[in-house]
Amino acid sequence: MASGVDVDENVASLWDDMKIRHKYKYMVFKLAEDNKKIVPTTLEEDVNVSFADFVERECRSDSCCYAVFDYHYEVADGGKREKVIFITWGPDTAPVKKKMLHASSKDALKKKLTGFAKELQASSLSDVDEADLLKDLRARFK
Repeated sequence: MASGVDVDENVASLWDDMKIRHKYKYMVFKLAEDNKKIVPTTLEEDVNVSFADFVERECRSDSCCYAVFDYHYEVADGGKREKVIFITWGPDTAPVKKKMLHASSKDALKKKLTGFAKELQASSLSDVDEADLLKDLRARFK
């Protein structure tokens, strides 16, 4: 909690709902209006939402956010895998002060979201390119 920002008390149970019970395809978190707490803002229950849909919906904004996405893919031998990806979205167009607070508050949220497979730090759409993500996951988790 280097920035002094706290994490909403419901985040741990929401994380369990996603990771263990597979209730959510993705979740988005943002700093509350008063910048004192990280709160959940989107809980996507439609398990058919693609990564491209997620990027289109959540990574077009000028505001910073954090997200976790339950990513499903196939490896070369046809085996199926699923990994949860932690994404930090801090677009270049966001105000500098907001980006700094967002970056310095990330660790507080990460402590509540233990066990994700990969972290993406993104400031532009090219940073959340699905082809690059898939290539990396296939190389790391065969």
